[in-house]
Amino acid sequence: MTKVTIALAALTLAAGTAFANDAETTAAQSTTFTQLDTNKDGTLSRSEVAADASMTENFNKIDKNSDGRIDETEYKAATSPSK
Repeated sequence: MTKVTIALAALTLAAGTAFANDAETTAAQSTTFTQLDTNKDGTLSRSEVAADASMTENFNKIDKNSDGRIDETEYKAATSPSK
């Protein structure tokens, strides 16, 4: 019984840590997106991401709907750590 309790406690702790890390990642992504969005139109243009070589190089891949802009959803998908 004690081993089961310890195992459940460990799983709960791991799940809570994963959730906190996801929340921290999302918050950091939103802050960075907002900082990059210098004209505050809710999207990133090529000129707004020009200082980031990786974003510039992968702009067309990140811009999933090919509208020439990266919205926050596209940005978060591109910058989220893989699981």
